Amino acid sequence: MADGQINGENVRFIAVVPDANNHYPRAAGGEVGLLEGWTLAKVVNETIAADADQPVKRPIVAVIDVPSQAYGRREEAFGIHQALAGAAGAYAKARLAATR
Repeated sequence: MADGQINGENVRFIAVVPDANNHYPRAAGGEVGLLEGWTLAKVVNETIAADADQPVKRPIVAVIDVPSQAYGRREEAFGIHQALAGAAGAYAKARLAATR
């Protein structure tokens, strides 16, 4: 996550990047997994909360260029579908909160 500006307008950037130290082997190679899904949801929801009382909401620029979902046995057992649904739900919530 990083905050920056585009054409003088405040913007929040978020991205999924490979993490060689990830506890889940498939996600360590850059696939989006449990931790990534929950982290995306957390960051988007924190952005919505931080901008709730602001007259102008920051655009959220999400760069999610990954090879695949982490379809590992452990990821599936721990509910990767719920983590990624949490991220999708946060994006929908941001849209409804007028975040661009």
